[in-house]
Amino acid sequence: MKKILLSAILLFAVTAIYSQSQRLVILEEFTQASCGPCASVNPTIEALLNSNPTKITSVWYHTNWPGYDPMNLHNPNEVAARVGYYGVTYVPWSVLDGNYYSGSATGWNINTVNARYAVPFISLLATVTGLMSMWPRPARGTLGLAFQSVVNSPEGLVTKLLIELKNTVLYLFSEPG
Repeated sequence: MKKILLSAILLFAVTAIYSQSQRLVILEEFTQASCGPCASVNPTIEALLNSNPTKITSVWYHTNWPGYDPMNLHNPNEVAARVGYYGVTYVPWSVLDGNYYSGSATGWNINTVNARYAVPFISLLATVTGLMSMWPRPARGTLGLAFQSVVNSPEGLVTKLLIELKNTVLYLFSEPG
């Protein structure tokens, strides 16, 4: 049984895994219940969201200006923090993927969403090497993990992040002594 286990461990000692997740574009929409322009723009944004649920998701913030909005009473501190973070000066205001787009709610459309959706979320390459020495000795070796994230920016640049973790491992198949 131990030989089978050792063989299985040695078989999988060197593995490579490639994973890519499809991203969602995140819309942060700033609106207000008593805002006339918001009332005219919000249905268009909602239609775009409803027709593209696999591409875009949203968080809506109801500000306490330019008039009264009872929905702001549920989380006024969080809304004020996001307004301050993005420097929102009027509503309706849209923010796509952080600061990819930040401005008027009428300044973006499905083409903007498609451009961001086309950017890969994350690509991982993981490699595990040198896990075991030969049986019956205690297994000594180096466990190396390398993660590489490749992200294509809108400008066509490629950014690579390489993280490598190395650690000496010791496995005893029976207690010493």
